[in-house]
Amino acid sequence: MKKILMFLICLTLAGCAQRTNKNSKLVNNMSEYNKIVKKTQSSRGDENPPFDYRLVYSPLDDGYRYDLIIQNASKTMKHIKALAYSDALNDKYYPTLGIFEEARYNLKKDYVNKKEGYYKGFALSGKVKREGELRLYLSYENENKRVSEVYRIHYEN
Repeated sequence: MKKILMFLICLTLAGCAQRTNKNSKLVNNMSEYNKIVKKTQSSRGDENPPFDYRLVYSPLDDGYRYDLIIQNASKTMKHIKALAYSDALNDKYYPTLGIFEEARYNLKKDYVNKKEGYYKGFALSGKVKREGELRLYLSYENENKRVSEVYRIHYEN
């Protein structure tokens, strides 16, 4: 009986260690994404982003809530990872997509199949102190390679 109990304890501890390593890797990845977005001062994809976007602000008591809606991809974008950043963040929450989730997110022109992970679009939402520009880190696979861009998303009334 003692051997069985010790075996179960060892299995539990091994499982916890693996989960901690996975969480630690995700936190490190998030930190790297944040560094990339914060350091990017110039626009690297503003001219013709491969999607349509809309940035909407809604007033709150202590600032604004924003919804950044990405849709209507002009090309195939597989395994999307996205992070929105603003210099006017109201909290330490960075809205993300595909970084912490196990689900895959894909966009393809005029194609939706949720079972395969293809969507019409997605939204990132967060809280900021004031209306203004956002930076969007977007990483995806196209037919040839992995593409990573930081887009400056401008708010238009």
